Amino acid sequence: MHHEKATSKEMIEALGVRVDRLGPTGRFPDGRLTANDEGELAFAVGVLKGKVVITFGEPVASVGMSPRQARDLAVSLIQKANALAESPARKDRRRKRRRR
Repeated sequence: MHHEKATSKEMIEALGVRVDRLGPTGRFPDGRLTANDEGELAFAVGVLKGKVVITFGEPVASVGMSPRQARDLAVSLIQKANALAESPARKDRRRKRRRR
C-alpha cells in the first residue's frame, strides 16, 4: 500500500477531480457519530499508475459509513481493481514475468 499525507497535484490530475470538491462538506446528514465527528466527507476512488487509489483531499483518521455507503465503496473499489487486472498492459506484464 502507498499513502500521502496531503493530496498531490498528480493525484488530483490523474483522478480528474477538483480539489474543492474533496474533503469535509460541513454537513451532518446523519447526525454526529462521535463527539469528534467532523461531518460528511467527499472523496474519490480512481486509478493512478496501476494502483487503485482513494483520495480524501485532506488527512483523515477514520471514516464511518452506513452499510449502503460501505457497499457502494466496496463496489467502486472492486470495479477499479477488476478494470486494472483485466487491462491489456497488466496482462502483458504478467506474460513477460512468466517467460523469465
